[in-house]
Amino acid sequence: MVILYAAAIFLSAFLLFIVQPMIGKKILPWFGGAPAVWTTCMLFFQVALLGGYAYAHYIGSRFPVRRQIAVHLTLVVVALLFLPVYPGTWLRPDGPDHPALRILLLLAATVGIPYFILSTTSPLLQKWFLQSVPGRSPYPLYALSNAGSLLALLLYPALIEPNMPARLQAVVWSFAFASFAILLGLCAFRLWRRASDAVQPGSDGAASPAAVTTPPDPAEPPPDAYTRFLWILLAALGSMLLLAITNALCQDIAVVPFLWILPLGLYLLTFVILFENDRWYYRPLFWAAAAVCAAAMVRVMGAATDFSIPTQAVAYLATLFVFCMICHGELVRRKPAARYLTGFYLYISLGGALGAVFVTIVAPFLFSIYAELHFALWAAVAAGTAAWWHERARLRPDESFRTRLTRFSPALVLLLAFGAGLAWQARDAVRACEEVSRNFYGVLRVRVMAPEKPDIAYRALMHGSTIHGWQMLRPDLRALPTSYYHEGSGVARVLRAYPRSAAVSENGGSSRGLRVGVVGLGVGTLAFYGHKGDCFRFYEINPDVVRMARRCFTFLDNTQAEWTVVLGDARLSLEREQPQDFDILVLDAFTGDAIPMHLLTREAFDLYLRHLKPGGVIAVNTANRHLDLQPVLWAHAGHFQLSMRVVFEGRRGARQAPTLWVLLTRNDAFFSDQEFRGLTPPYSPWRV
Repeated sequence: MVILYAAAIFLSAFLLFIVQPMIGKKILPWFGGAPAVWTTCMLFFQVALLGGYAYAHYIGSRFPVRRQIAVHLTLVVVALLFLPVYPGTWLRPDGPDHPALRILLLLAATVGIPYFILSTTSPLLQKWFLQSVPGRSPYPLYALSNAGSLLALLLYPALIEPNMPARLQAVVWSFAFASFAILLGLCAFRLWRRASDAVQPGSDGAASPAAVTTPPDPAEPPPDAYTRFLWILLAALGSMLLLAITNALCQDIAVVPFLWILPLGLYLLTFVILFENDRWYYRPLFWAAAAVCAAAMVRVMGAATDFSIPTQAVAYLATLFVFCMICHGELVRRKPAARYLTGFYLYISLGGALGAVFVTIVAPFLFSIYAELHFALWAAVAAGTAAWWHERARLRPDESFRTRLTRFSPALVLLLAFGAGLAWQARDAVRACEEVSRNFYGVLRVRVMAPEKPDIAYRALMHGSTIHGWQMLRPDLRALPTSYYHEGSGVARVLRAYPRSAAVSENGGSSRGLRVGVVGLGVGTLAFYGHKGDCFRFYEINPDVVRMARRCFTFLDNTQAEWTVVLGDARLSLEREQPQDFDILVLDAFTGDAIPMHLLTREAFDLYLRHLKPGGVIAVNTANRHLDLQPVLWAHAGHFQLSMRVVFEGRRGARQAPTLWVLLTRNDAFFSDQEFRGLTPPYSPWRV
């Protein structure tokens, strides 16, 4: 019987957490590849988990066993009707409005009922196990549940995602869900045979189910209000840390499933460790580690560009693990007797949902930057200190306040110093900013750089720690192109070399200007290269970028070319449009410091080529501190039979940044132009 319960709980947890990256990866391209796509998905999953735990607590404490079984198996049958869990194309957004709401509705329509059923399994089956095997602790089953979740997160990026198409993943998941339903039915059948629906008079004279109501045990008092508050607070802070640190990693590297899964895996690992045995939480060790992590985080968040990505990742992930061990360690030390377990899990899930609501919904209204990470880090130290204080006060009621204060002085000093460091770092993030804007797609800042040096001072648009374009402030330099688009850059060479005489109208009439598509507006610098008669069509998902480009920079106002901006994800917009017949298509969309991955897939390039003239050119900005994208583009060049050239310009100056542009075309003769003589050869696949 134990094996049957363990198998059902393990499989449900495995399916519960493998469907999260599976669905998240599928809908990520529909919403521009923004980090907030994953945090919004996590909000949905946390709220659904809360609903499942509330349901399990309610029927487990109010219904007789046989009625629980009947109700629950009915819902399982309903969930089977929603398979397979695969979002249809009719759910894709048709614009950038209210993306968070669209994601929540999409998830509810696609995976809502099956996910809800899976979320009820661990607490409900532990309750059934307690009734089937009295005297056995069900808490190891919770550790097993988290182990199943952790295994799912490990297998998805390593084996499933690289080797299985998205639709096949959904089909296999659906068959596995049906197998889970069979296991659950077997557990219910075994319990049904042991249960009785007889009723006995309750203490108040009313009928109450004999299979549910048991006399209270004076040795197992219910948890008090302060303990329940700590359950919620500590669980909420763990959830906030998970989402805030995942956001930080995705902003500065790339929005890929691996960077969602790694933090979530560490978060779950803390539950696995602590529910296996709470003695793994040794306070002196983890509080010493917390002091080291606190100092590292203040330093790393204050100057992210000074550190390599591995260094940043280690700092963020180590901090997540240590601080979650503190939050969840204090939480597990307060776990109640087994008879209160469904309520305990309900409070934990409530805290997790509140943490997700805070990061996803509340924080964007409270903070103009990603200050929720600063707040969550400091609050975790404060809550851990308060929980430790409360436990000592309960265990040693005769200890004087002064003695207790002296004993806690190191933790209080850490709390004050950490708070001061985080406040300084958050304030520095908005120092000298002329404008700050935050929405679903991230935090944008317009900042004057080097204002003390008028000859080289410039106004920059920043997303996270990455500059996405700038304009010189000196009047004689203001109109000139800068950053990744200066005169020596690959895209500038293409715009100068492309023969306008070849740009003939469809009816064979006189020449017209170039037709240029640009994925990603930035500050509009590429408009500098527009001539009279040219048409630039910018695809931009973030309306705040459009507003800032027009309000704070002048490239769009000064161009001689005609230009339009299409709001929405570029790939979805191009799929809806008729062929645009572009002479040049520029891929320059960035989320943080990397091109969104859905814009670099083989399917995306097939779409781009449909919108490109037969002899047109695709120019891809691959400048990146962390990822080498040339092998991906080399593979596309081979598949689509494109000639490829790499333009690297490493010089750095007041007007220019090091650039790496990859150019692709079916017109090999285009690269014979003098603009491309002596260029870096294509990336060799044997060097990958």
